[in-house]
Amino acid sequence: MSVYLSEASGLHEVTMPRLDRSCVLDAREFFPIKRRLSLPQFDSLLEAWYCARRSKPVPRKAALRSKELGQWLGRIAISERDGYEYKIRLFGTMYVKLFGRDLTGKTLSATLNPHSLVAVQEYFEAIGNRPVIGYSNGRVPIGHRRYLAFSTVDLPMSDDIGCPRYFLHGLVVHGSCGGRG
Repeated sequence: MSVYLSEASGLHEVTMPRLDRSCVLDAREFFPIKRRLSLPQFDSLLEAWYCARRSKPVPRKAALRSKELGQWLGRIAISERDGYEYKIRLFGTMYVKLFGRDLTGKTLSATLNPHSLVAVQEYFEAIGNRPVIGYSNGRVPIGHRRYLAFSTVDLPMSDDIGCPRYFLHGLVVHGSCGGRG
């Protein structure tokens, strides 16, 4: 299994072991939509989102096309809020490699182990209850006391009538690190 790691000099392919499904969120931040955000590792994805947004509070899901997403196509996921639950509508190949399985069509609560569930649900509730841009750093275990570090940016999108019920999730995998789970 291979994954592309983001580095200043470009993308590099490395082999990655099969992962278990748990993850640890180390840091979570929320940014107001009105402020133009710069996160260097996500700038091209943010630019596509801002362009699709135009003058609306959040862009319509249909406004983001694969052409604008370019290099991000394998590194995105799309989720939809359905009441109090989130359903994964698209799970890009990088997400599949990171978590070891395709979660398209699954609910968020059905995809996480109990150790990860509460923190991830709280994070989704925070970005879902008010339109904000979410940013998180986390780790997934790859062996004894070894983790693969990753970052995500979570961008709200609306349905055709303007209700913000979708999220576009961008993923950057940083590489392995030591530490406690």
